Amino acid sequence: MTSTLIWFLLGLSLLILEALLPGLILFFFGFGAWLTALLIWWFPLPLSMQLMFFLFSSLIFLIFIRRYLKPIFSGRTIINPDGEDFDSYIGENAVVKVALKPNQKGKVELISAPLRYFVSWQSVDG
Repeated sequence: MTSTLIWFLLGLSLLILEALLPGLILFFFGFGAWLTALLIWWFPLPLSMQLMFFLFSSLIFLIFIRRYLKPIFSGRTIINPDGEDFDSYIGENAVVKVALKPNQKGKVELISAPLRYFVSWQSVDG
């Protein structure tokens, strides 16, 4: 198995793990591994240089791109909103996390199909 294939599979594994774990960090290390695979496909490098390039590229991705992608993937949370108009949410799909009962708190997550982001809401009184 060549180094290029190993780096590619490592990147793929990290991207799959990112889909299963929250945090949006493994995503950038996966792309760092893929960038390392491309680099050593064109220019064979010793393992120490490969590791340095992997860490450097992953951290650069993480530092400079994460702040732009995190709002897209994390969604937004609404807890006890004052004056929020919930009419726009009528007909949306939601997952009940804590049952909504009269005069008790509950929790639902709204799911928007096109972007698949989550909005959490907790009922107040009634």
